Amino acid sequence: DHSSLSADDLRDENLRLADQVKRLVRLESQLHSAQEKSEAECLLYRKLYEAGQQLGSTLEEPRILGIAAHFAVYEVGVERCLVLMCEPGGTLFRTLDHEGYFEDEDASVATSAWLALEHPALAPLRDRAAPVVCAPGSADEGRDGIGRTCGMDEFVVLPLGEEGGVPLGLLVAGNRAERAEFHTRIHADSPELMALASFANQTGTALRNVRLYQELEREKRELEKLAKMQQAILDNA
Repeated sequence: DHSSLSADDLRDENLRLADQVKRLVRLESQLHSAQEKSEAECLLYRKLYEAGQQLGSTLEEPRILGIAAHFAVYEVGVERCLVLMCEPGGTLFRTLDHEGYFEDEDASVATSAWLALEHPALAPLRDRAAPVVCAPGSADEGRDGIGRTCGMDEFVVLPLGEEGGVPLGLLVAGNRAERAEFHTRIHADSPELMALASFANQTGTALRNVRLYQELEREKRELEKLAKMQQAILDNA
């Protein structure tokens, strides 16, 4: 019976009810945020699956590199992406594809950036095929050097496949500091970077499949050539 409550009792009751309302509002907000995050991650991994289907539908290496660069920029959401491939028999990687926003003064970065596997900052990738991550605010001169070469202030370097202990290629994705707020930020444990790392693995598998297919085709042509030579010998015998 509220008529028997004192003014202090009513005030305490109102404060208790107000506190419950605040807790309910916070809980509702947390649930909404969790739902939005879950939906965003589901969408991202659906895009990952669809892009993987594209990789599986081609045996053309340039097409594979283009799919990888497109996924990084338009599905993961970074500003820029470079795809560098290893020169035959070496450990030097040169840009073969790029995607994203490059201004005129960055044209040379988009088309001619190169990295050497021996670069000190690439040690994690070289020693155990682990990604190299330069997150916002990182202070590492070696990684800063890679960033200057690739035109990015925050970035991740991911290996694409492997042959003889050397990656077939490297995917470098990230942002410039002045535009980073408009794009997906580079954090090692983010769902976006985990999805990109997974896609880099798929891309590496696709590249190995192309190399295997090309080798089988070469062997097939050699066998056909040998068979024709043997038939010609028999015909002239």
